[in-house]
Amino acid sequence: MRRRIVAETASTPAAAPAAAPGALALTEHVEREVLVVVSKMKKYIRDRSGMNCSDAVADALSDHLRALCDDAIRVASADGRRTVLDRDVARPRG
Repeated sequence: MRRRIVAETASTPAAAPAAAPGALALTEHVEREVLVVVSKMKKYIRDRSGMNCSDAVADALSDHLRALCDDAIRVASADGRRTVLDRDVARPRG
């Protein structure tokens, strides 16, 4: 199988510095959108525990989700792929 090294190019806008030579450079994500469906998250918490949920939880979960995605991107890139697969995503604790 032929492997391809994915590297920063001159056309990549606002690329973050790479961790190691030849490592994938992730672009700086400016827009901080909420990445979870807030109503479904709140329903899950209420159904599971009977507790209410602050709106700020969606921002915190989105930050965690971005970090998980960034890690999965790095794993896929290190494996020479341009597609993130389920096996690239860290498994939840417990």
